Amino acid sequence: SNYQKVVEYIQQYQPDAKIIIQSNMHVTKNKSDANPNTFSNSRIDELNRRLSALADNKKIFYLDFVSVFDDSTGNMSTDYSGDGVHLYAKCYKLWREWILENGKIY
Repeated sequence: SNYQKVVEYIQQYQPDAKIIIQSNMHVTKNKSDANPNTFSNSRIDELNRRLSALADNKKIFYLDFVSVFDDSTGNMSTDYSGDGVHLYAKCYKLWREWILENGKIY
């Protein structure tokens, strides 16, 4: 509901703006298993499902990059994070490049 409020606020004050909602990244398997009520990838998937529902594909778009940093099992690869949640700084360039390339369609 907070995301919806932010979208409505932006639309109120910038009615011609195109809004891109970006998906949330998965966490590593260890982090997901250790924190099922907070960081679980199933909860992240549900949040992303709800965020994608806000998109109307006219002025509000959903950019799904959840799998960019995932391993073959659908969890964030341990190669990309030290704490299982946040990306290493060295990964920001890959993230930026992915957004620039895939955000062009909007």
